[in-house]
Amino acid sequence: MLRLRAESTIPRRPARLQSGVKVPSLEEMQALLHELEVHQIELKMQNETLRTSQIALEAARDRYADLFQFAPVGYLTLTGKGAIDNINLTGAALLGVPRNKLLQRLFSPFVIPDDKPLWYKHLADVLNTDEKLTCELALLRGDGSPVHVRLDSTRLLEDGQAPAMRVVLTDITERKQAQIALLRSEERWKYALEGAGDGLWDWNIQTGAAFYSPRYKEMFGYTDADFGTTSDEWSKRIHPDDAPGVFAGLQPYFDGKPGSAIVEFRMLCKDGRWKWTLGRGMVVSRDADGKPLRMIGTNTDIDARKQIEAELLRSNVELEQFSYAISHDMRQPLRMIASYMQLLETGLASQIDGEQREYFNFAIDGAKRMDAMMLGLLEYSRVGRKGEPPAWAESRAILDDALLFLHPEIAEVQANVRIEGTWPRVFVSRDEMLRLMLNLIGNALKFRVNGRTPEVTVTSEMVGNQWRVGVADNGVGIIPDQIGRLFQVFQRLQSRSDYEGNGIGLALCRKIVEHHGGKIWAESAGAGHGSRFCVELPLPQDEAEAAR
Repeated sequence: MLRLRAESTIPRRPARLQSGVKVPSLEEMQALLHELEVHQIELKMQNETLRTSQIALEAARDRYADLFQFAPVGYLTLTGKGAIDNINLTGAALLGVPRNKLLQRLFSPFVIPDDKPLWYKHLADVLNTDEKLTCELALLRGDGSPVHVRLDSTRLLEDGQAPAMRVVLTDITERKQAQIALLRSEERWKYALEGAGDGLWDWNIQTGAAFYSPRYKEMFGYTDADFGTTSDEWSKRIHPDDAPGVFAGLQPYFDGKPGSAIVEFRMLCKDGRWKWTLGRGMVVSRDADGKPLRMIGTNTDIDARKQIEAELLRSNVELEQFSYAISHDMRQPLRMIASYMQLLETGLASQIDGEQREYFNFAIDGAKRMDAMMLGLLEYSRVGRKGEPPAWAESRAILDDALLFLHPEIAEVQANVRIEGTWPRVFVSRDEMLRLMLNLIGNALKFRVNGRTPEVTVTSEMVGNQWRVGVADNGVGIIPDQIGRLFQVFQRLQSRSDYEGNGIGLALCRKIVEHHGGKIWAESAGAGHGSRFCVELPLPQDEAEAAR
């Protein structure tokens, strides 16, 4: 840096040159040099700041380049004709083509044919507005595989350049596939409901707004114009006698009970008739306090079923009257016939021969068999109507009661009876189940082979959620092609002269089992090889789990 030294020979007062220009003094020159020195320092500092900024800018450019290339979404710029001017690696990966092979290629060939009109409209709209526009397209990648994308596009305007566009490309394939799956599921559900003839409803419990499907309205003879969009349209048409039960049936589910509410009630049709319907509904959303917000469900036309049930009820009343007639009006004359025939046989004992006495015996025996058959029919008709209502009971206790009743017969034939397996609690009509055990074990004792000690094995096991009981014996057995006749009324496979019976016992067993929702069958290797009768009854899920 230039520094001046003060010399004594330099005059202190400024001299004037002949040209009239003032010569600066030493102090002025020193101030000028100092100012120059400050400017040089400032310039140096500015150069350092500029160099630091350039370094930061280059680092930011590098970071931006990485962000641009490896962003989670695709970035690309397109010319006004839709050609790819620039694209990042993520965008190239979405299209399934190397980046260097995409530049200057048109974007439209990647769009599936059905979506091309939508793409061309989107391109034109973006180039004619300053707003960001969005559309969703299905593309075919370079290998032919499909991909669904969302385009968020904005117009680019540069001085002297034709309009172009910047696009953010987002992969929405997973969401689209979920939407398609949901749509297909809803379509299947809709077709299933339509196929079943059910009407659909959707109820906003808080606002009272409701949707009713066309089938729902049609079921009761209404059109869209006849039926509004509030829950009152439904509630005001419920039969007055049924309304209290319907709302009482729904309330527990409003209060938080899980599962579906199921109610049967009558609805007023457009023509003034009352039609029976079965409503099923489930609360599908609640607020933070647990209050129900929305309920959806279906209604099924059960009017025909209800008419059949009413007819069946009338038939049951008639059957009840018939049963009473059998038990009182018809059995009484038979008993009188048998009694007076016995009196006649006794009174004429000295006047009749052996053949005539045999005739008396045939008549008396026939009357007694007829009475036994009527009693069997009476028991058969009472299954499911006159028995105890279903309740939880210990199956082993029922079996023990049956064995107690059969003890005299077991002792008489000196049978060996074995009990095996686990005996769970069951939900049954106790007296009907006792009658079932008595019949099956009694048959095993009755249909024995002369000279062979009866061996009877009674087993119990769980098969899934089914309780299976088996009664096996070493008796006369069954010819396999005759098994199908076993459970029919009045069907006998053995001669009456060899084995007593009226042919109702196994039919009674079948009716008891079916009344409990189960099934019964028989197994045998043939005549003389014994037989096994099996019964399966469903157990409620909780008890089935506990029994394992």
